[in-house]
Amino acid sequence: KSLVFVDELARGTSPRDGTRLAAAVLEAMAERGMCGIFATHLHDIINFPLRGKDRIMLQRMAILHDDDDEKNRASSYEWTYRLEDGVCTDSLALVTAERFGLPAEIIRRADELEPALSTRHDSTKGQLSYEDINGDSPITVLKSKHAPAHRKPPTNHLQRGGLEDSFQEAARLATEITGQNGISVKPGWDPHPSLSNRSCLYVLQLAEEPPRYYIGESDDMPQRLRQHRKKSKPWRLSRAVIFPLGDKTEARYWESLLIQEFAQAGFRLESLSDGRSRRNVRN
Repeated sequence: KSLVFVDELARGTSPRDGTRLAAAVLEAMAERGMCGIFATHLHDIINFPLRGKDRIMLQRMAILHDDDDEKNRASSYEWTYRLEDGVCTDSLALVTAERFGLPAEIIRRADELEPALSTRHDSTKGQLSYEDINGDSPITVLKSKHAPAHRKPPTNHLQRGGLEDSFQEAARLATEITGQNGISVKPGWDPHPSLSNRSCLYVLQLAEEPPRYYIGESDDMPQRLRQHRKKSKPWRLSRAVIFPLGDKTEARYWESLLIQEFAQAGFRLESLSDGRSRRNVRN
């Protein structure tokens, strides 16, 4: 019996056509009982009603990520060159580009262009579509049934009422998206010790005008907030709203979703790197 390897089939055409072609080939391989590896960045393949799907195992290359190393994004990721169960939805292209010496201004500009990826809510298919910059066909990922419909960015809402009003608007938006009640932590205050061993999502407001926001997740909120406040004055005087959750997978899902939604709503974000794609899909 042959061992079959297929690498990036149909990546040379549009995502729409390439995904259909690659899915049809993968289906044919599964139905014929072939053994091998089918490597692709066309993630929508797994959403098709493929025949022989029970023979397809979803795996990805495992990476190690140091959540505490926020200053140097490139060095915070380590490639393991090992397979693990799951679906990779983030190519870490900017991390790789930064690590191999692409100019810092190019990386910075690529980060700035993230909000320009327009989002459209498709209520009939239950998906969120991202139009690519060249105007090609959109690629799609499953949207959580809990996620809100797309909102138009509010007009100049960050300029009304200063830091307090902006923070209240951010907390309200996060609560609306997650459906969870948050815990507010004032500047200089520490989170409750019970959050030192609990997966949490948090929204941090930096004390500057107009305010910037940092969205993250942590399993030890008191320690994470202390780390943030060791930075410059805006970080030292920051306030936060914290959402205790069930586990790290859930926290990372909401982290990615909040970053996308906050960017679309017009909030100034300190980092967009963890919002490029949903890390996990909730059904």
